[in-house]
Amino acid sequence: QMCIRDRYQRRVHGDLFISDNQESFLAYILTNYLQLVKIQKVNIIRLSQTTLRSLGAGQIQIGSRLPCLVTGEDGVHDDIERICTTLVWEAYAEKVLLGDSEQQSQVKSYYGKFSSGVTESVLQELNIRLETASFLLNYNITLADIIVFAYLHEYFAKLDLQERFKYVHLARWFNHIQHLPGLRDFLLESKTGLVNFKRDLVAEVGTGKQKKDKKSK
Repeated sequence: QMCIRDRYQRRVHGDLFISDNQESFLAYILTNYLQLVKIQKVNIIRLSQTTLRSLGAGQIQIGSRLPCLVTGEDGVHDDIERICTTLVWEAYAEKVLLGDSEQQSQVKSYYGKFSSGVTESVLQELNIRLETASFLLNYNITLADIIVFAYLHEYFAKLDLQERFKYVHLARWFNHIQHLPGLRDFLLESKTGLVNFKRDLVAEVGTGKQKKDKKSK
């Protein structure tokens, strides 16, 4: 458990070391969504393959795994849950993204959703959950939404347009999340980019309507 400190005592200025794995992408997305890079509280350092090989050989040490958050105050963190919680606290966003103890417990359950990758069962579960909800846990975005978004970004990006609507409620939610203020601008400015969705098509699939082929007779 992270020690709860007075907000005015928070002064972490750290380095976030990342690679190309999914947990690194989550830490990368969250850090930029919280604008911790913009306000110069966290530096993001993407390690080269040469550095990663040196880490694997034990020639240099940062943490036992990546991502890894190194701060002058709290030391070295290589557990993704601890990293995300620390970042949220340093952005003073815990009331919204973490919530009370009950919601924190629910958020925690989402870290393990994709331990076996993006599976049909998980996609179906999320699609059902989002059938009547705009967000996963509350009436506003929480850390759970950011966790799932980060793990699904590569999955949706690789699908063609038609395949993206197999789980229509999940597709609607994903498109909504990537257009939220702060996240949309970051995605557009970075190499990550937005996943292509057509809002009118999302609406049509959701209501069971289909476009008529204007060329057909």
